[in-house]
Amino acid sequence: MRQAKCFFLVFGFLIGSKDCISQTKINLKDQSNTVDFENALYTKPLRIGAALPVNCRVGELFYLSTATQGNNIYGCATADIWSLQGGVAAGPAGAWLTSNGVQTQWVGLNGDLGGTPSALQVNGIRNRPLSATAPSSGQVLSWDGLVWKPLTLNGAAGTITLKSGTTTVGTRGVISYIAGTGIVNAISDQAGELRVQQNVDTAVVMLKTEFQNGEPLRCNASMTANAYTCALNPALSAYATGMRLFLQPGAANTGAATLNINGLGAVGLRRADGLTELAATDLVAGQLYPIWYDGTRFRLLETLLPLRASEYCNASASANAYSCNLDPVLGTYSLGMKIFLQAGAANTGVVTLNINGLGAQGLRRADGITELVAGDLVAGRLYPLWFDGTRFRLVETPMLPRTNEFCSTASTSNVYACALTPALGAYSTGIRVQMQADAGNTGAVTLNVNGLGAIGVRRADGVTELAAGDLEAGSLYPLWHDGTRFRLIETPSSVRATASTRPACDVSRRGLLWHQFSATGVKDSLAVCAKDVTDSYAWRGLY
Repeated sequence: MRQAKCFFLVFGFLIGSKDCISQTKINLKDQSNTVDFENALYTKPLRIGAALPVNCRVGELFYLSTATQGNNIYGCATADIWSLQGGVAAGPAGAWLTSNGVQTQWVGLNGDLGGTPSALQVNGIRNRPLSATAPSSGQVLSWDGLVWKPLTLNGAAGTITLKSGTTTVGTRGVISYIAGTGIVNAISDQAGELRVQQNVDTAVVMLKTEFQNGEPLRCNASMTANAYTCALNPALSAYATGMRLFLQPGAANTGAATLNINGLGAVGLRRADGLTELAATDLVAGQLYPIWYDGTRFRLLETLLPLRASEYCNASASANAYSCNLDPVLGTYSLGMKIFLQAGAANTGVVTLNINGLGAQGLRRADGITELVAGDLVAGRLYPLWFDGTRFRLVETPMLPRTNEFCSTASTSNVYACALTPALGAYSTGIRVQMQADAGNTGAVTLNVNGLGAIGVRRADGVTELAAGDLEAGSLYPLWHDGTRFRLIETPSSVRATASTRPACDVSRRGLLWHQFSATGVKDSLAVCAKDVTDSYAWRGLY
């Protein structure tokens, strides 16, 4: 009842006094049991401001609205002193935030590091100072006892990774160069650098010059009673199946033969089939024979013609007149008969052959027309001949060119002159000359050999005069004499390629293509000599 009276009293008081309601303040600390703002739409538990108040009481909190997020709430732990709560306060310029295991703290860089976080600098390595000198390309960092400083490696020890292509072979501090078969290493220390030079071992590897002269495989054999011996350089260590050599006998064989190389033992020497023993004179002194080893014996690569005493003509010579005797004695020269002539001396010109005193017969080249020239027959060599009913002929024409056919010219205005050795006695049908032009021609050409008179030089057909540029300086041209003039054996190509100015286009150059070279940066030109409908000749540009 007392509570009800109080309620009405208070309620009536509130209704009757408007001013009293607006001015009354409630002390939540003293008048409330518990306060719950959970359902409140908006509360401000802290004071807010753009700057921290000068004064504060212990336990007071303040929200600093101008601070960065996470660094807004400050508390007053000591009167009039604010401290940041929950955030990280700014430290000294250039300091790093770290922890000592108990709390976070700001510390400056020290020890081997210096500068600021945005411009970090290494001042040392393992508490040893670092030189301020900047290194250059290829240098390494080296400790000299006082500071770390840049150093150019000059034989200093290091670790090297060796690769073969993209595959790593290994990583070591030492590389050892070991010479392989046929390789010689030359290693030296020169002016602060190690030099490694590798060469081939010429005692093992054959050089081009040796290959050209055939010396390492040439068995220059001496002979006693058909037992041939020779020594190769380098020395042969063993006979190997398939090995090939060139045998040059010092004397003709008289029967079955053996060959002993570098003292490895005498081995039978057979014909190409490996079965047939050599017959007398199968091997001729000074000739070169290719042979191979079949695992048991040496064989000739080519089967020899069955040379019999009745066909073998070992001829002596006097002033190019060769004579010999066959056994049994030849009764008469007959068409198609064959003999083998071994020249006792080299010829110096036209040759005749007299067998068994039957009379001297001319000896010609394979065509039966061309006389032999000096050097066609070499002393000691064997030449197959046959009788054509009138004269003897070589079965094969000797190889060209020879000194007695080589003609190096001097020219003036398309008039070429040269001298053969020995001197040519007269122009004769079928003679051949290897002419080396000293200058290119600019028109029709003549040639004067050994002062015998200027003779016209034509293309291969014997009719067409040479056109400008058919002869080029330094080139070699085979010619032959047809009884009236010299002819090129091959007609020159219809294309000329030169850096020089092309000659005038006329009927003699009709159809000729001329490729003219130009300087760097300037295109070449290609033109053909042709006439138009008015029969006017000119170079017509193709490119």
